[in-house]
Amino acid sequence: FQDIGRFRAVAMLPHVPYALRLADVFALGSPTLVPAEPLLHKFVWPFAGPFCGRTDPDLSRSLDPVAANTSGHPYSPFDFQGTVFHLDRYHDDRRYWVQYSEWERWPHLLRFKSARELLQKATMSEAEARKISLKVRE
Repeated sequence: FQDIGRFRAVAMLPHVPYALRLADVFALGSPTLVPAEPLLHKFVWPFAGPFCGRTDPDLSRSLDPVAANTSGHPYSPFDFQGTVFHLDRYHDDRRYWVQYSEWERWPHLLRFKSARELLQKATMSEAEARKISLKVRE
């Protein structure tokens, strides 16, 4: 982590809805560049296998019918993550569920919508990086 802390910022591409590495970098207070919607969906869902995704066992991909405090949602968390990834379907489902992921919920992440925007944001000055880092640590 000391090596990561030496950089002005970190760019991360998600591979699952909840990545421990994001929490680690966030704890360091490093300015973190992550994809914004809709680019985010190209990374977070196709590889979400072990997190109720396509390759997870059926038991993990079901809701406990007797669990307390369950709330209704307009979309199933499992339908859009069937055994075959359908990039052309389930757009509303993905948009709905991504709002609950760390990639969308955490404050002070620097979101980019394209490679060009990533490169523009990555050229931040040391002063800008320090200002963001202080916000993250609050």
